[in-house]
Amino acid sequence: MSTPSHEAELHHSLGPKLPYAMGRFTLCRELGAGGMATVYLSKMRLAAGLERLVALKTIHGHLAKEQTFVDMFLDEAKIASHISHPNVCSVYDFGDVGGVYYMAMEYLVGEPLFDFVNAIAEDDGQELREAQPYLAARIIADACEGLHAAHTLRGADGKALHVVHRDVSPQNLFVTYEGAVKVVDFGCAKALERVTQTNTGIMKGKVSYAAPEQLKQESDVDARADVWALGVCLWEALTLEQLFRRENAIQTAMAVLEDRIPRADEGRDWVPSKLADIAAKALARDASERYPDARAMGKALRGFIARSGVPFESAEVAEWMRYLFPQRHRRVQEVVSEVEKMEVSQVGPVLPPADAVDEAPGDDEREGRAIADAPTKLAKTVSSARRELRDPEAYDDEPVVLPTSTKRWVWSIAVLVLLAAGGAFAYTQYRAPIDAALGIGMPAEAVTPTDGSGAAGEGAPEPTAGAVGEGEGARDEGAAGEGAEGEGAAGEGAEGEGAEGEGAEGDGDESVEGGGDEGAAAASGDDAERDGA
Repeated sequence: MSTPSHEAELHHSLGPKLPYAMGRFTLCRELGAGGMATVYLSKMRLAAGLERLVALKTIHGHLAKEQTFVDMFLDEAKIASHISHPNVCSVYDFGDVGGVYYMAMEYLVGEPLFDFVNAIAEDDGQELREAQPYLAARIIADACEGLHAAHTLRGADGKALHVVHRDVSPQNLFVTYEGAVKVVDFGCAKALERVTQTNTGIMKGKVSYAAPEQLKQESDVDARADVWALGVCLWEALTLEQLFRRENAIQTAMAVLEDRIPRADEGRDWVPSKLADIAAKALARDASERYPDARAMGKALRGFIARSGVPFESAEVAEWMRYLFPQRHRRVQEVVSEVEKMEVSQVGPVLPPADAVDEAPGDDEREGRAIADAPTKLAKTVSSARRELRDPEAYDDEPVVLPTSTKRWVWSIAVLVLLAAGGAFAYTQYRAPIDAALGIGMPAEAVTPTDGSGAAGEGAPEPTAGAVGEGEGARDEGAAGEGAEGEGAAGEGAEGEGAEGEGAEGDGDESVEGGGDEGAAAASGDDAERDGA
């Protein structure tokens, strides 16, 4: 279990300290994070001093350096921003601030269908059980309309874009506390104007909601794949069970392709047979036997509600939402109230850590504060991670620079300094043998022995530096003899070439750099005579 201090450090490394100013947005609270982006509850400044609450989605810093992920992010923004429908989450703006890519979306106060169905399953109330089929029909019918708007989207030239969501699931159908149903997350959507294309062998979307043609990687996947996914969502909302999910993805895929699909009313007396028929038609494995489009399925669902004589519109959905999630609703209201009261002046100019911000490449005169990488796994966080911020008024239009995670060059220099210091210390301790091995500090002319050393007199090759003739007290460093001081001195009994007498040396006095005391030593034998004296 993590200690509080460890958790604080972890949070400090995951995101910006909030509130945080970024362009015309003020990031106020983290709503959630996924593998590609983090979503913040934010304020967007409008004209005349007006503000709007938005859900600001920002791509993770490490992915912003990869053009493929940037293109995917912008594709999602472009597709969603072109769809204008009450049952699709609106996108108000998208772009980048100093290299941080963002998408400003409609802030939805509610819960995903996934949580809605689970809350119904945990409630044993008879009244709710009676209302459940109509709740499921209304929610899926509204989602059908939102998806139909996406499927029939046209470009600026009037040509159909053939948008397919490809990731319709209870997680991506959102029900607000006001009873509205919104289709969200077009990140996996297929469209003609996409910059990025799905690689062969890679399936977009969740396996348990993917149509058979998606799993088979057929090239003609169209809007009917989303109709299949809506059929799965309807079946699960009616039965409160998962239809295809198995222990692993392979088994789940095989179930989608081959297992028998039970009717929603099998062994469930609360599910009307008419609704079970609609779900069964949407779940036909042959796409030609399904509803031709999402609107046709939505009409069938609305027709069921109308024929039942039970008025069930968004008002009834809102009532059940507040019944199922009273504490969540109250907590969200408190958060919204707190954010709306927040003044821009509360975003104070706080200096970041020294290693948190780097200069933007090619922009030496402008510096920004960095949004750190957000968590890579979806998580509901109570409080967002912390980083230092800037003054929004002073730096309103300055770029936000993505930080580097570590200063590797600092460690490299430190290692090099340590190695150099270690080498210098070793050299001072073992200087004499090292110099001898490398031949440093020897006389320019080597002394040649004349007898008793195994060298043959005249014409014998000169010994290497450090070699000495016979003599008492010969030293390893090329010095020998009695009374010799320092390295490189020639001793008594050594005879230089052409010299006579005891203790005679070679031509001239010898001075060796690098020996004895201060790098030089000179010595001569007693009564040394110079050559030719």
